[in-house]
Amino acid sequence: MSVEESRLNQNNPFEEGQSKLGGLSKGAAAVMTLGVGAVLQHKVGLDPEFVVSPAVQTEITDGIIASNDLLRDASPPIAGAAIVAQAGYYVYSRFNRTAKARYELSKNDYSGAGEIGAGWRSKVLKSVGLVALAGLFIGTSTSIEEEISSGPIRTVTAAGDILGDGDERPVYVLETNDSHFMDDSRVSLGVVSVLEAASSVDEDVSVTPFERGLPHVYAGAGNSSDGIVLAVPSEVLALQDYDSNSAEKAIEQGKLPVVVDEDLGLEIGDSLSFLSGDQEDNELQVVGEIEDASGMNRAAVVTSLEGYTSIVEGEDNESSVYGIAVTGMDEAYIEQILEDAGLDSRTGVVTEDEFIDNNTDFWKSNGTAILLQQMLYIGSFAGAAIGAARRNKIQQNVKEIGTLLSMGMSKTTLTGIEALRAARNTGWSMIAAAAGMPAMAAGLNAAVQGLEVGTSIRSAATAYVVMLGSSVLPSVKAMSGFTKKASPARMMKG
Repeated sequence: MSVEESRLNQNNPFEEGQSKLGGLSKGAAAVMTLGVGAVLQHKVGLDPEFVVSPAVQTEITDGIIASNDLLRDASPPIAGAAIVAQAGYYVYSRFNRTAKARYELSKNDYSGAGEIGAGWRSKVLKSVGLVALAGLFIGTSTSIEEEISSGPIRTVTAAGDILGDGDERPVYVLETNDSHFMDDSRVSLGVVSVLEAASSVDEDVSVTPFERGLPHVYAGAGNSSDGIVLAVPSEVLALQDYDSNSAEKAIEQGKLPVVVDEDLGLEIGDSLSFLSGDQEDNELQVVGEIEDASGMNRAAVVTSLEGYTSIVEGEDNESSVYGIAVTGMDEAYIEQILEDAGLDSRTGVVTEDEFIDNNTDFWKSNGTAILLQQMLYIGSFAGAAIGAARRNKIQQNVKEIGTLLSMGMSKTTLTGIEALRAARNTGWSMIAAAAGMPAMAAGLNAAVQGLEVGTSIRSAATAYVVMLGSSVLPSVKAMSGFTKKASPARMMKG
C-alpha cells in the first residue's frame, strides 16, 4: 500500500458531494412519493374499481410527454457536463498525488476473490456488457421516440408540397381544429362550394378538396404495408412528376394510376392494390414516385380524387371530403368566410404548422408513454442487477476493503472511488452501445415500411444519462451501505 493511498482520507473532494447527493436523493424520493400519492388520492382515490376519466388520462399522458421531452432536452448538457467533469478530474489527478491515487484505484476493480483465473475478456464483459446492452436498448428506444415526433412531419410536409401552390403553403379546413391524418375528418361539399365562391374573385386563391385513406397496400407476396393515401383532384395530380404514358395505359386497362413513395421499392408499371374493409376489389398501377412522404409505419400513395372515390364504398364520400386545402387566404379570412356562411361550428381551420402539431401530438400520446416506461424499466432492471453485482463483489473482497479502511482511507472516499469506477465503466459501455445503435435502427427500418429510425447525439446522450444514474447510484449505495456497518478489524480477518 503506497503512501498516496494511505492519505486518501485527506482533502477528500467526495465527502461533501456525497453527503449532498444523499440528501438530494432522499428529498427527491420523498417529494416524488408524496406527489404521486397526492395525485392518486385526489384523482383516483383508493377505490380499486375506480376507472380513470379521459380528462385525467390526458393529464397523465401530457405529464409523461413533458417528462420525456425534459429528459431528452436535458440529457445532452448533462452528459456533456459529466464527461467534462471526468476529464477534468483526470487532468487534476496528473498534478495532485492524492487525486492520482484515487484515480488509479478507480481504474481497476478489486483483485481478490472472484477474479482468480479470469481473463481480461471476462472482466470487460462483466463490467461493460450489461450496461452496454441496456444502453443500446435505451438509445434505440429514444431514437424510436424521436421518429414518433418527426415521422408525421414528413407526411404533412409532403401533402403540403402537393396541395400548396409553389412556395405558398396551404391552410387546412378540417372537421375540427384537432383533426389529424389518423382521424376520420369529414367536411361537407357545401363548405367547398362556399370557399370556391369566395375564391372566384381572386385568381391567386386556390381551393382543393382532398381525401385521405388508410388502407393496407399490397404489392405481392412479401411486399405489403399499411398505407396512407392522399387523393387529390386530377388537375392537381397532373402537376406531379409521373409518367403520363404509363398513366394513360393504366386507365386503358381499367387500373387506377398512383404515385407511390420510393420506400415501397416499386417501379413504374408495377401493380398493387388496396386492402380495406371500406374498399371494393381494385387494381392500381404505379406511374411515378415521390420522396420522403411516408410517415411512421405508413407508406404514402398519391392518386386522383375521382378515381379513389370510385373504389371506396360509403355514402359519406358522395357528400363530403376529408378536408380542403386553401392557398392565397390566411387563416383568419377563411374563418370569417365560414362564420358568415354559418359553417364555422362544423369546421376547423388550421395552418400547416398546427396540422403538424396535431399529427405529432396524436403519435406521441400513443407511443411516448410506452417508450419512456420501457427506458425506465430497462434502466431500473439494469440498476438492480448492477447493485447486486457490486454488493457481491464487495463481499468477495472484504479483506482488501478492510485493509484500505485500516490504513486511513475514509468510508466516504472509498464510496467516491466506487462512483468514479462506475462512471468510467459507463462511458466505455456507452461507446459500445453507440456503435451498435445504427445497426439496430437499420434492422427496425428494414422491418417496417415508412419507418425512419435514426441515431443522434440526443438519443445517445439520453441513454448515457439514464445508464450513468443506473450504474453510479447502485454502486455508491452498495459501497456506502456496506461500509456503514463495516468494522475494518473484522473485515481483515475475512
